[in-house]
Amino acid sequence: MKPDIHSYVWGLGALAAFTLAGCDAHKPGKSGDSNKPRVRIAGEPGSWTLQKDEKDIFIRGGAGDLDYELLRSMGGNTVRTYGEADRETISTAASKAGLFVIPGIWLPHERHGFSYSDEKAVARLTERVREVIETQKNNPDVLMW
Repeated sequence: MKPDIHSYVWGLGALAAFTLAGCDAHKPGKSGDSNKPRVRIAGEPGSWTLQKDEKDIFIRGGAGDLDYELLRSMGGNTVRTYGEADRETISTAASKAGLFVIPGIWLPHERHGFSYSDEKAVARLTERVREVIETQKNNPDVLMW
């Protein structure tokens, strides 16, 4: 059975999360060995873990524009954005608080009129996602997409 376009788009997101999130950071705001993958999924079926710099990480975070210092003081380590408009502001503020960032990339919904059967529209979307990733992929505070 041939995978549908939704599988393709979600697969693109997973690829972005674990191969394009930047490869030279060891903790927010720091650079390190660019030959090692920064973030990866490790383990085996039934016991997968997310690793950053070869150490297990459990994401504890919030979303959007919030009090990042408070989040950090409560044990948070990550903030997620909801789209491209607020990404830079949130990323800067989160970095100052020592938090990682998961930038949101808005993908249109078919129920709102987007057609994943329209090859040109999907190509434009794919290029937009690629551009967003390219602008952020070397940001040491970006954990994944």
